[in-house]
Amino acid sequence: MSSAVVSERKKLRAEVRKRRLVLSEAQQRLASERLLLTATPLREYRRAKRVAMFLSNDGEINLAALMQHAQAHGKEVYVPMLYRARVNRLLFARVEQHTQFVRNKFDILEPKVPVRQWRKAIELDLIFVPLVAFDEHGNRIGMGGGFYDRTLATLAHKKHWNRPKLIGIAHDCQRVDKIESQSWDIPLPAIVTDKQYYQKHI
Repeated sequence: MSSAVVSERKKLRAEVRKRRLVLSEAQQRLASERLLLTATPLREYRRAKRVAMFLSNDGEINLAALMQHAQAHGKEVYVPMLYRARVNRLLFARVEQHTQFVRNKFDILEPKVPVRQWRKAIELDLIFVPLVAFDEHGNRIGMGGGFYDRTLATLAHKKHWNRPKLIGIAHDCQRVDKIESQSWDIPLPAIVTDKQYYQKHI
C-alpha cells in the first residue's frame, strides 16, 4: 500500500471516528432504537440461529437492544474474543443473561467464558461486522487492527461460502463517498445503519 493511501485511510478513519464520538447520549439511544427497525426485518437476521454482534466501544452504535431482541426470539448471540493462540484472529463467545465480562488488552469487554465454548466464524450463521467508515459498494475501514479481515480471510478464498453471512453495522453518519479497497479487505455484501439498509451494487 502506498504511503498516500495509508495517509488517506488514516485521515478518513480519524474524521469518521470523530463523527460518532460527538454523538450525544440521546442520539446514541435513538440510533440503537432505530437500528431495531432496520436490522430485524432482514432475511439474513430472521433466518439466523447463531448471530455474532459486538459490544459497542469508541462511539460505535449500541447493539444492546438488538441483542435483547435476538435472545428473546430464541437466537444465540455471540461476541468476538481475541484468540491468543493465533495473533490478530477472533473467535466468538456466547452471551447469555448471566454472562460475566472482563476487559481485554484494548480495554474492550469480553465474556468470561471457557475457551472450549468459543466458536469459529464458520460455525455462525450471521456476523454483524463493526466498522469505522463505509461506502455504498461494501468497502469498509476498520480500526486498523485487521482482526476481522484476518479472521475471515480463509473463508473469503473458499469457492462456496454460504455462511456466515456478513453484514456491516454502523451509524449512518459513518458513510463516506468512496473507500479505496485493498487486496486484503473483506468486502461486505450489505451494511445496515440506524437509518437505512445498503446492499452492495455489483
